[in-house]
Amino acid sequence: MTERQQERECVIFANKFENEIKNLYANSMNEVVDYNITFAECSQKWLERIKRDHSLRYYEMNITTVNWANEYLGQLKMRNITPLIIQEFFDKLDTLKRTITVVKIKPAIRDVMK
Repeated sequence: MTERQQERECVIFANKFENEIKNLYANSMNEVVDYNITFAECSQKWLERIKRDHSLRYYEMNITTVNWANEYLGQLKMRNITPLIIQEFFDKLDTLKRTITVVKIKPAIRDVMK
């Protein structure tokens, strides 16, 4: 193929890919997103969908996560959430590092316990 033919094929492929992604996304949306609702309301709708479409274990695991995120983002309207707010939320997550202490018993513990 010539360079021009390759370019044309790439454009055709990109358009086809874009249309497939749009169709996939459109088919997965059961409702129109309302950007005037709060993050808490949106996350509750998401949890309801998770409960319907996934396992109970996955749903229960996400309840805790969503409740925790709602403490920071819950009162904000979806249209007001900016990349800066999300970055601040991630920064807050980074400050909550856990310290894990591993205790190893000494080999002589059996003699001491006897």
